Amino acid sequence: NEPLFNYVQRAGSTTNSFNTKRIEDRFTVLNSIKSFLVSENIYNELKLEYYSCYLIYLPLSGGVQISVYSDKKYKSLKELEERLDKKIYTLANILNLRRTHFKKMLALLLIKYCKPMFIYLAKREKQKNFQ
Repeated sequence: NEPLFNYVQRAGSTTNSFNTKRIEDRFTVLNSIKSFLVSENIYNELKLEYYSCYLIYLPLSGGVQISVYSDKKYKSLKELEERLDKKIYTLANILNLRRTHFKKMLALLLIKYCKPMFIYLAKREKQKNFQ
């Protein structure tokens, strides 16, 4: 088997840098999903699934992007947390992920309560994946 292609990720490339637009886009998508669920009168029925999606794609995935690529990690994480829906970004909702997304639940707990450890682990995981 021969590799089909080789590529290099430059330090400042789009895929290897932090851009607040990516976080903005996540908020836009999640708001659109919620609007759709409400308009179809199925939000209450799917609320727990929406909460899981919200927690995984906003604070978790957004937090990973910030931790790995942002120059102002703590400031950017704080700004992200300030924008999150306080009714969804709760300890109870994070703990509800334990049955289906245990590792993601642990990562969210670190983001919420121990940002330095989360930043360290996110950067370490990123480095491990590219070695």
